[in-house]
Amino acid sequence: MIREGEARLVGSAHEVVEECGPLLGRDDGRDALFRRDLDGLSRESSLVYEAFPATGSCTPSVLAESAGVPVEQVRAALTLLELDGLVVLVDGGWRRA
Repeated sequence: MIREGEARLVGSAHEVVEECGPLLGRDDGRDALFRRDLDGLSRESSLVYEAFPATGSCTPSVLAESAGVPVEQVRAALTLLELDGLVVLVDGGWRRA
């Protein structure tokens, strides 16, 4: 349908409003309400974050095995995730913030 011009691909709430026309007659800037902290993560960072257990901490080697990502990339992703405030380093390894 997109190829035939019958539909348009949108990637954000703002683009939906652009296509449908302003519902309130103005841009209210609410697009940020539909974003999650995880939306901007790289593929590797996302895999590493999702590999964390719901509770507790784990080591980079355990995360590497769970995420299917080489341990060197896990360590790099952990640094970025820490800078984003999503994970913290604790005595037993790393855990979600």
